[in-house]
Order: sequence, then C-alpha cells, then structure tokens
Amino acid sequence: MKIKLKSVEGCLIQAIKVIRNHTEMGLKEAKNLVDSAPCEINIKKSFPFMGANGVHEFLSELKAVGVDCEIVENAFLEDIMSDIKIVMHKCVDANEFEVFNELVAAFEMAQKRLEQ
Repeated sequence: MKIKLKSVEGCLIQAIKVIRNHTEMGLKEAKNLVDSAPCEINIKKSFPFMGANGVHEFLSELKAVGVDCEIVENAFLEDIMSDIKIVMHKCVDANEFEVFNELVAAFEMAQKRLEQ
C-alpha cells in the first residue's frame, strides 16, 4: 500500500505531528519525509506494523490537518480480498452457505474501503 503526499503547504508542523503519532519515526525522520513532498510512502516498507485500520486513520488525520494526500496503491486490501475469494470458493464446495454469506459481507466491506 502506498500513500502519496501531494502537498503539505501551510501544515508542516501538524503533518510532522501526525506522522510521529502513527509511526516510530523521530522528529528528523518525520521532517525529512514531509520536506520530500510530493512523494509516495510505501506503508509496508516504512511502517510494517501499521494495519489497514491504522492506515485509514493515519490518512484521515493527515487530511484533517490540511495535507493533500491519497492512497495510490492498496495491495494490502487486495491481498485480503484475494484470500477471502479463495475461502469463499471452498465454502461453496463444502455447502457452507452461512460462512459464505459472512465472507461476502467482509469482501464487500473490503471492496468499499479499497474504493475510498
């Protein structure tokens, strides 16, 4: 998953604070990241322990302080969706329709998040 920082004009300090709150970056690292905007941040590489919910919260907080940013690649959710599809097929083969319906709901929720 990648997040693109397009612009941090007028909100440098707030952006640094948000980045530090969501990562283990020090002040200098967070400042260097913000100063390099526009740039792309590879979430898995830069913040390996941040889950999907953490990424969306991180992105929301960046936007709230005025950072122009967006998700440009969402491989994490795509991987989850792929896994769900595999299990869905196994459920159909085993006539486990109750589990199948729960997986369909999870898949649709992941798909909506992917589209955001």
